[in-house]
Amino acid sequence: MKNVLVKFGSMARRHSSADGTLNSVDSVSVRANVVEQQVVRLKAADEARKAREERLAALNPFCIDATLVECLSDGQGSVEDKVKAFKLLTQCGLKSIILAAFVKERTPDLKFLQAMRSQKLIDEHCLAFSELFDANGSDLPGQDLPFGLAKMIQFGIQNAILECDLAAPYINWNKYSTEDFCALVESRCRWVAANLFAGRSVPPASFVHLRDFATAMQVAPQRVLELVQYLGRLEPGIRPQGILIHEPASGHFPFEAAPYVAAVRAVMDATGWTEPPQQAGGTLSAAGSGLLLVHVTAGYGLAHATVLECLAAGCNGVMASLCEEAEPASVHASSLLDLVNLSRLGNPHVAAHFNMDQLRAAAQEVSAMVLRAQREADKTAEREAAQQAQQQQQQQQAKPPTASTSPSHSRQPLILGHA
Repeated sequence: MKNVLVKFGSMARRHSSADGTLNSVDSVSVRANVVEQQVVRLKAADEARKAREERLAALNPFCIDATLVECLSDGQGSVEDKVKAFKLLTQCGLKSIILAAFVKERTPDLKFLQAMRSQKLIDEHCLAFSELFDANGSDLPGQDLPFGLAKMIQFGIQNAILECDLAAPYINWNKYSTEDFCALVESRCRWVAANLFAGRSVPPASFVHLRDFATAMQVAPQRVLELVQYLGRLEPGIRPQGILIHEPASGHFPFEAAPYVAAVRAVMDATGWTEPPQQAGGTLSAAGSGLLLVHVTAGYGLAHATVLECLAAGCNGVMASLCEEAEPASVHASSLLDLVNLSRLGNPHVAAHFNMDQLRAAAQEVSAMVLRAQREADKTAEREAAQQAQQQQQQQQAKPPTASTSPSHSRQPLILGHA
């Protein structure tokens, strides 16, 4: 009996006390379990980090350059500066360069495009933006050929970036189905393949730019992924070269972008629209290759972190300008810093495809062009304001003096009808 009581007492000491609190032995055990759980979580997080870093280190980045339309857009810089910037970009290893963003009733710098064409600088790698359809005052997309595609024929630009908004408030999505939108995008891709062939050795290509990607993935993710699936199932000769996504870094944190990108990449892979193997950094790949490029606008210092998250989650390149000097509405994550970040992780393809010293020098020169153009624009605005003020002063001085009236004529009754 005594042994039984001793055993019972030892068991009581190992369990909770009468008031429900843990004794010292149990407290140590619980703390040990918490520590072990956190160590397991940290190890899992570290494995995920290593996987992301391995992808970034092995990634063969594809770059579409937007310097001429974001940093040196219409009204920013002379024709000579823009042509010089184009040559600098190509010398650094950047070949896929956007020359213009065609929007109806807002034509870009035609003198620059004419100079590029006269000097035979527009080649099979050049691109331009075009709206998917021109606004016609209706809540349904128009079927007529958009202004941008017509202009691309005029200047011999054979690669089109089609601007698509999948959460657009100006489209009545109750009347216009996802199938209708997909069919419209397909028709534009077929038109590009059939009509933008400029007699060059490389066939024309189209890209689909999901301009409101972040918003659309929040409010209409099924519509986005159904479009991706639809395009991925097209025959390779018609299928776009890839998808460009726009991520506003000011809208959310970098880690929020990763699941969106991973979802798009998974749908592309499921349709056979996979990443091109070992694609050269600035050269357009075979028709219908599954490029997924990200363009990130600036936001509270989060832009480049967002780029890295997107690349680790499934993007295989960027659409970006070489430097970050631009109009406030066009500030973005630069391709130079994106490439530097990849190089820091030991990526061998960056140095193989791009001359980093030349890229840095070119970025400095383009930055100087932008600042010079901004100073000239400020001076022009000051001159115009001074001229307008002078004209107003001259007009006031030219007015004849108002004839003075006598007190009797100027006297008015305090109450109408009474003297």
